[in-house]
This record gives sequence, C-alpha cells and structure tokens, in this order.
Amino acid sequence: MQSTAQSGNVSAGNLEERLQDLQWQKRVLILYAPDKNNTLYVQQKKLLEAQRAGLAERDLVRIELFATEADAATKLFLEGELKASSNAFSLLLIGKDGGVKYRTTTAAPVEEIFDTVDAMPMRQSEMKKQRRPE
Repeated sequence: MQSTAQSGNVSAGNLEERLQDLQWQKRVLILYAPDKNNTLYVQQKKLLEAQRAGLAERDLVRIELFATEADAATKLFLEGELKASSNAFSLLLIGKDGGVKYRTTTAAPVEEIFDTVDAMPMRQSEMKKQRRPE
C-alpha cells in the first residue's frame, strides 16, 4: 500500500485509522485504483503533481491506494463506507470534518478540486485569516 503526502508518507495503518488521525488537521485526497498502471490514476497523479503548492495551501494530503495491495480492513472501509470500487479508479475528497465532499470515477481537473475546497466554510475561514495582517 502506498501513501503519499506533500511532506512525506502518511503513517502506516488501515485507512480508517489514518483518516481519524488526520481529521480536523488536513483534508485528504484519496486516489484508489485497481493497480498502479490504471490510466486514470496515472493521469490524476500527473495533474496533482503539477499543483503541489495549491495542495499544500489547502492542507491537502494525498493518499494513494491500490486494490491489489490494500489490506482487507482498508478495502472494506473504502468499498463499504466510502463507496469506492475496487474495479475502477476513484478520487475522493475528504474534508477536515471527515466527510466525503467530492467524488469522481474520472480524472478531475485540479481547479475543480480546488474550487470545491475553497467553497467549504472552514476553508473560507482559513482564507479570511490569511488575508488579515497579524
């Protein structure tokens, strides 16, 4: 199982535990694909790599998971709770509150992901704080 974050690897453990650890701290982008060679996964990863600064600015951590490598608990959580398919690519945006805010089974334009994040009330508050001089 591979996990990637902007500043290094996310700690080991099943996905549910990792999401609980990140709740209220980070937003999470989950890329779930049947395997590392999945065309949509490769396309999405390239799109995200080109926007590292925007991901970091929005407190987004990327977790990449593959059905061929995920443990049983992670698969059960992804496919049961998060409604992802092990047979197709899925991108899920998890808000800081732990809820799924966006999902797609195609490679999403990064601007669409950023627009979704930027419309969230918590992100609006963060942007206001950033604009105010301290």
